[in-house]
Amino acid sequence: MPPLRSDPGPLKKRLLAVIAFVAFVGILVFSLNSRVPIFGGKTVKTWLLQLSATDPNGRQEAEAAFRALGTNAIPELVRLLRADDARWRKLIWAHSSRIPRRMRWPVMQRISPLNAYLIRPAAARALALLGPSAVAAEPDLVRALQDKVNGTYWEAGTALGRIGRQSVPDLTVALRDPDTLVRCAAAHGLGEAGADAVPAVPALLEMQSRGTPNEQQIAAQSLAKISLHPIAH
Repeated sequence: MPPLRSDPGPLKKRLLAVIAFVAFVGILVFSLNSRVPIFGGKTVKTWLLQLSATDPNGRQEAEAAFRALGTNAIPELVRLLRADDARWRKLIWAHSSRIPRRMRWPVMQRISPLNAYLIRPAAARALALLGPSAVAAEPDLVRALQDKVNGTYWEAGTALGRIGRQSVPDLTVALRDPDTLVRCAAAHGLGEAGADAVPAVPALLEMQSRGTPNEQQIAAQSLAKISLHPIAH
């Protein structure tokens, strides 16, 4: 009869589970990073985080990078416009205090902080820098008008306005959205479109006369911007 093996004990089991988890995370992170395109030695996501930084020099560098990248950055920017922190990452950060103290730092060091709330508005901001060249991202920016996370809806309205004439119909429709934040972002975007937004003037005038005080103010500002731009014939 073979001898009975002793129970390794709860502490040893916990350590083995943590080690296995760290290995899994390392493999997963490496796999994900290996598929991310690199521009100028940095990923688009890294440039977006720099675009959200408080350092003005860093922001200017990121703006220059996106202008230089042009349409090459659009596929990744569109993907990041819908970015969300992975459920497993949210779960780990929410329960990080439960990881044994000795293993907490090695584990958390391999897991990036939750940053979707920074990435999504920054992606819309980067698309705004591309102006009309970002037209391929228009459908995704229209959807982003509904994203209230950290002002994404406002950045999306700006980007749509910078695209110009092609976005004016969608922005005009958004003036009738049930959500006042969406309506304000759309009105702001039409102002960014300048003379291209002339067809939306009647809708903006209606908002100026019937909207909330905030809507009236933004509509008036956008109407002023539109009138300052000469109409191309």
